[in-house]
Amino acid sequence: MDNTDSYAVLGLGDVAMARKDNAAAERYYQQTLRMDSGNTNAVRGLANLYRQQSPQKAAAFIASLSASQRRSIDDIERSLENDRLAQQAETLESEGKWAQAAELHRRRLALDPGSVWVTYRLSRDLWQAGQHAQADAQMRSLAQQKPNDPEQVYAYGLYLSGSDRDRAAAGASQYPADQPVEQQYSGTGGPIAK
Repeated sequence: MDNTDSYAVLGLGDVAMARKDNAAAERYYQQTLRMDSGNTNAVRGLANLYRQQSPQKAAAFIASLSASQRRSIDDIERSLENDRLAQQAETLESEGKWAQAAELHRRRLALDPGSVWVTYRLSRDLWQAGQHAQADAQMRSLAQQKPNDPEQVYAYGLYLSGSDRDRAAAGASQYPADQPVEQQYSGTGGPIAK
């Protein structure tokens, strides 16, 4: 093999990764970067390898990269940040600190706009914190953005069920997204019985 062909070495790294030979994959990816520091596939390979080993190792690797290398894996960096925030929010939820957990979910939503499950967790935490109108507004906004998304419909039903609105949850798949939850399919146009 020609030592100047960084893509051949990269390919060996990919094969080693597929075989779960992490030590060899790391060596090949690092060799690729020594041959071609701009090889974004090698950067991505190492970031994914380190992420499997530990979020801290991946974060340390990402912090060591140049700005251009870092831009090539911004999706991985966002995902690591999202995972970190989710873990912190889960800890706060287990302690009953709903408003603080909701703030972390807002930050997660900024990293992944339109995420059904982040919106669901944000809304659930807002509801638990007593911020019912804000919680409903989050879910209603998601329903308007993704009216035919089965995940959104399911999450909306779970949200309503979890906030003691079982009757509303039963018809969640039929909700007009622009109508407040309290008026949706109450049968009389008035509030849904809780």
